Amino acid sequence: MGEGGRAIAIAGANRPLGRRVAEALREAPWVTRVVGIESDASSEWVDGVQFVANEGEPRQLVALFQEFAIDTVIHCAFAADRSGTSSEPSGGDVIQTLRLGAAITDPKTSVRSFVVASSSDVYPVSTHAPLVYPEGAEEVGDDGSVAATLVEAERYARDVAERALHIDVELMRLAPVVGRGFSTPFNRLLAQRPLPVPLGYDPTLQLLRVED
Repeated sequence: MGEGGRAIAIAGANRPLGRRVAEALREAPWVTRVVGIESDASSEWVDGVQFVANEGEPRQLVALFQEFAIDTVIHCAFAADRSGTSSEPSGGDVIQTLRLGAAITDPKTSVRSFVVASSSDVYPVSTHAPLVYPEGAEEVGDDGSVAATLVEAERYARDVAERALHIDVELMRLAPVVGRGFSTPFNRLLAQRPLPVPLGYDPTLQLLRVED
C-alpha cells in the first residue's frame, strides 16, 4: 500500500463482499491503510489488512477512526444477501447503519466519505414495475418487508449527508450477486439440479458477477 493516500475502514470486512473489497483496496496505490471491522476476531483475515474486533458501538468506532486517521468508511454489511452471507432475501441492517452514521458524524473523526453497499431489492417487484427505475424514484415498501428495512437503513445513511455537509455519502444499490464463495439467493437457485426454468416469456434479470 502506498504512502500518503487514503485510510479506509471496511465494516463487514470478513464477509465475502468485504473481503473482495479489502483485497482490491490492499493493492491500490492510492490507499495507505485498510482496516477491517468485524465483531468476530477469531476468523481468518485478509493478508495485508489490519483487522479490529469491534461490536459497532459508536464510541468505540469513533476511537477506532481517530486511532487510524480513517477518512473513508465502506459499509459492506448493510444487506446480508448482498454481502454474501445469506441465501435468503434480506433487508438492511438498520442498527449497524445508525451506529456507523453516529460515529462518522462525530466531530472528533476525520471521515470525509461514507460508501454503503445497499441492495436493488429496495425497488418493488410487480408486473407493473418499469423496466428501469429513475434515480429519483420514490421507494415505498410494505411494513416489515425487505424493501421497507432497506429504505429505513438507507435513510440513516442519507442522514449522514444532511447532518455533516462535509461528508460525501454514496449509496450503491447492488443487483443480486452470483459467483463462487457467495451465499446468495441466486447462487442457491443456480446450484439446483435440475435448474428451474420459468414458463412463458423470459424475465429481465440484472445480476452482478463476483468478479465485477
